[in-house]
Amino acid sequence: EEMVHEVTSFGPVVPSVLPPLKAIRGKTWFNYAEFCLRVSKSSDSPATVQALRARAAMCLANAIDEEPTSLPALHLRGAVLLEQGKHEEAATILQSALHLGLQTQSDEVTDEELCRAPFMSNMLMCIYLQSRDKFQEARRHLIASVVTYRNKNRNKHTQTKSIPKRTSVAVALEAAALLLEANLVAVSRIALEIAEKAEKAAKTKADERKLQTGMPSQLMQWQRRLQAQMALLERDDERAVSLASVATSMDPSDGEAWLVLADCEMCGGHVEASTVACAKALTCLRKEADTGSATTDSLKNSDIGPSDKSDRPPLRLYVRLGFLYIQLSRYQEASDVFLQGCSVWQTCSVWLGAGISLLRLNKFEEAEVSLMEANMVNGAHPVVWGYICLLCLCCGDDSRISEAHAALTEAKRLKLQDASLLREIGNAYMAVDLLETAEDVLRRSLACDPSAHTRRRLADVLSAQNSLVAAVNVYREVIATAADKEEVELAIASCEKHLTALGRNDEIIQLRKLRGSM
Repeated sequence: EEMVHEVTSFGPVVPSVLPPLKAIRGKTWFNYAEFCLRVSKSSDSPATVQALRARAAMCLANAIDEEPTSLPALHLRGAVLLEQGKHEEAATILQSALHLGLQTQSDEVTDEELCRAPFMSNMLMCIYLQSRDKFQEARRHLIASVVTYRNKNRNKHTQTKSIPKRTSVAVALEAAALLLEANLVAVSRIALEIAEKAEKAAKTKADERKLQTGMPSQLMQWQRRLQAQMALLERDDERAVSLASVATSMDPSDGEAWLVLADCEMCGGHVEASTVACAKALTCLRKEADTGSATTDSLKNSDIGPSDKSDRPPLRLYVRLGFLYIQLSRYQEASDVFLQGCSVWQTCSVWLGAGISLLRLNKFEEAEVSLMEANMVNGAHPVVWGYICLLCLCCGDDSRISEAHAALTEAKRLKLQDASLLREIGNAYMAVDLLETAEDVLRRSLACDPSAHTRRRLADVLSAQNSLVAAVNVYREVIATAADKEEVELAIASCEKHLTALGRNDEIIQLRKLRGSM
């Protein structure tokens, strides 16, 4: 969605100012590769992660075919190949990136020439050589990357004479940030190890020169944040929370650190804590965007990743925080967050979230505006159509029933799979006494998720249609399978009532025994 927004936010397309077609195709393949790598973060299946990385590698190969001079694509493809253990291929790609930066094809490169290459080309080559235990050659590339980095950032950092610069640490952390963003765990680990070794060397040198040996707090805070991300990718949730908490305590204004902490808390199942961290992250990142302060993240650098990254808080933060508030039934706060997101992103997901939260607040007119906006951005989103249907049913206006039917038809055509939304639509149809439609929707919900609550509501609908035998059978399924004691008790009470009407007294006795044993 962020990519689509970037494309559409520039206004009308003017053919005369479009970049060459090959550049457009190359950028598209690169963006798709980034997408695959980011999606791989959320998967717990090693096979899925490997498949997504393989797809990303293929996309990057296509991007390079279209744009052979794209350093970001060369860098990222080399890193992905390293992660896959394809060292020879990775070396070839990273060597190509180095030659491209130096504008030479010669394998014999002096130290002085090496320092003219983009620092990420040298840093990734350093990581590759480190992984092959070629420490002397790795050190040569690390030194070159430090020189390039210092030259590039000469006017950005102030330094007191008593504190060493630690540029080698910063360079390694810069590389680690990129690699962690791409979910390249093994390669990220090497980058963080290089940073730790560089810090030990800096301390030793500072001690010899009788200078302060402590690591600058800004670098230490950044290191803790990246270590937290690393621990999270390694599924070490407890360590990740601990490191992210340290990072936020060292710099409470670092929105990225709060976002990492939110990710850590969410992986641990701590919804409230994740919500608090997300809210702090959004506050900090909005303040950073308003003041125009730069972040240290590597993807902001044009020779590392795409140069068009937005300074706005990320879309996923608005969406996550808003839906966390909905999960906690804090609908007013949810609508505030989503409407803030709409003002800067205007994507389907934030308009949908705004529509849902406003619907929960019974602000039907405002909810309808938001859902229509979501529908205009993406008319093929089944959940949007589902909520439009629900809104029409909740308005209490008989004239809108036909609109609800039309929206439901579209949601079905688009294969709506949201079980809880389908159940809610079924309940809404039951409330307006459209029982056949309610039954159909509830059965669809059960096909998506065999919930005991949905099954009991289906039995209620069958009962309302005077299909008592069918209702009893469904109630019995609830009694036999439900883990929720309250659902079982409600099903027993309704089932007993229907068995009485059917004159099946023996079964009533069995139900009463079951209730007594609970």
